[in-house]
Amino acid sequence: MRALKLPAIFLDFRNIEMAFIFLIALKLCFSGMLLLDYFQAGANASISIPDTPAVYAETKAESADTPASDQSSSPSPAINMEILETMKKRGEELDARSAALDEREKQLNMLQLTIDGKLQKMNDVQKKIEQLLTAREDLIDRSIKHLVKVYSSMKPGEAASLIEKLDEDISIQILSKMKGKSAAKILEKMSTEAGSKLSDKIAKRK
Repeated sequence: MRALKLPAIFLDFRNIEMAFIFLIALKLCFSGMLLLDYFQAGANASISIPDTPAVYAETKAESADTPASDQSSSPSPAINMEILETMKKRGEELDARSAALDEREKQLNMLQLTIDGKLQKMNDVQKKIEQLLTAREDLIDRSIKHLVKVYSSMKPGEAASLIEKLDEDISIQILSKMKGKSAAKILEKMSTEAGSKLSDKIAKRK
C-alpha cells in the first residue's frame, strides 16, 4: 500500500471547522484506498461455479437420506382430536360445576334473606312484648297507688277485711306503700294468722 502524502494546507489548522474538514477528507481517502485494493485482489482470483446437475443430484441424495422420523414426529390428527375432545369435556364439567355453585349461592342468599326477615319479625314481637309488660307494670303501679289511697281513707276494720281477701302479693304491695301507722292499724284488725304472715313478708321486703 502506498503512503499517503497530504498537502501542506491540510496541516495548517486555523480553526475547528478546518479540523473537521481535514478529518472527513482523511477518512474518505483511506476508504477509497481500501476499496481499490479489494477490487484488485478480486480481479486476480478465479471464481468457480459448481456444476448445476451435480449440485441437484447431491441435494436429491441428501433429501432421500433424510430419515422419515422427522415427518412422523408431528402429532397425528387422531391424537389432536382426542386432546380437543378431552379439553371440551373438561370445559363442560367445569361449566356445570360453576353453574351448580352459582345456583347454590342463590339458594343460600334466599335462605339468608328469609332468616333475616324472621329475625326482624321476632325482634319486633319482642319489642311489642316489652312495651306491653312496661304498660302492665305501669298500670299495676297506678292501680296499687289508687288502692292505697282508698284503703287509707277507710276505717281499719273495713280495710282489713277487704285486704285479707286480695291476692297476697297485692296485699303486701298495698300495705308496703301505706304510711306506717295506717298499715299497722289495718294489720291489727286482721286475723292473727293473716296479720302475722303479711307482717313478716312486708318486713323481709323492706
